[in-house]
Amino acid sequence: LLPWAHGRVGNAANPAYVPVFFSEFSNDMDIISRALNVVYYAASNFYYDKIMGAESDKLIERHFPGCPPLRSIAEDVSLILVNTHDSLHKPPPSSPRVVQVGGMHVRDPQPLKDAVLVDFLETAEQGVILFSMGSMFRSESLPRDKREAFDKALRRVPQKVVWKWESGKAVNGNILYMDWVPQRDVLAHRNVVLFIYHGG
Repeated sequence: LLPWAHGRVGNAANPAYVPVFFSEFSNDMDIISRALNVVYYAASNFYYDKIMGAESDKLIERHFPGCPPLRSIAEDVSLILVNTHDSLHKPPPSSPRVVQVGGMHVRDPQPLKDAVLVDFLETAEQGVILFSMGSMFRSESLPRDKREAFDKALRRVPQKVVWKWESGKAVNGNILYMDWVPQRDVLAHRNVVLFIYHGG
């Protein structure tokens, strides 16, 4: 939950022990981390309430004259669904108005249909590494020296590598280049041991 949303739903988000969503802190904070976490919490609430909230209220008033302030609307929320799950972190204190639904969008993996991919995965005695920059970033757009560095490094590992590469399908040594990878289904394969991705 974002720092400014806690108060609206009655959450006891004490920044002395609940890490701020945007911070790098875990639940095991030392005294300095706790102090910084309190500062992050206060700063993000101030920024949202005094700057973002004020700008939002101006915009709302311009387009919807007479509409109540955004904060009063937000405080009247009955339920917030959050895309997280207690298995991913220490459970924070939470009001009954906040319901965790993390993972509800994840479908069951489907059987792989591509014969070349299935054979590549099944015959990987040392496991498989999936390397993908997603659909927004094209591996081809990497500078040549960076592509060659990735290629050289991945050829040296004992595992097989499935590399999402936009120029079609080809096997070259231990690397299978594919223009489209059914990522969720490949990640569910028992031989996949590592996933390298852009994190976005």
